[in-house]
Amino acid sequence: MNVRLLQEPASQPGWRDPELFDTALTPRGRSQAASLSAHCSRLQLDLLVASPLSRALETATLAFGTAPGLPRLALPLAAERVWHASDVGSPPDQLATRSPHFAGLADLPPVWWAVPHGSPREARAYALEPEDEFLSRMEALLAWLHARPEQHIALVCHWGVLEALTGVGFVNCETRTLPLASLRVREARESLVTL
Repeated sequence: MNVRLLQEPASQPGWRDPELFDTALTPRGRSQAASLSAHCSRLQLDLLVASPLSRALETATLAFGTAPGLPRLALPLAAERVWHASDVGSPPDQLATRSPHFAGLADLPPVWWAVPHGSPREARAYALEPEDEFLSRMEALLAWLHARPEQHIALVCHWGVLEALTGVGFVNCETRTLPLASLRVREARESLVTL
């Protein structure tokens, strides 16, 4: 979807979502993720957490490998804010087949991605996730991280999640080591005008 948005920015008049659901990494994205493996292999981790969106699971697998010993968990709270069809996930059985080394995938409900409050929870149903609901989800993610017994957790997620927790924009496959105490969910800043 990043490639598509570079070619056709969503800000263009008349832009329509190309409905590329749960997009995977491009060859360049796979190369970027694989290039992290030397760095990631040196990290002393207790837990690897990834968004259940396919691109995050693939990034985590390429960067951290699949060797036993490191618990891996797919966590819907870490999914990107739903902006486009690319932020709508795949069914749990498909995810579990593609990423069997991640716990939690087979236990997901059929529609696990964010669906705005009051909307039908149908596969492939999507609309912009309201900012207040997204930020509430980020508060829940932060609370979940604080409640974990592990000392060193890697979180493989998305630009919107990282920006909401740090106030800083990240580039694809950027890694940072941050103390949990430094994370804060940013304030809402969207104001919508109805014409």
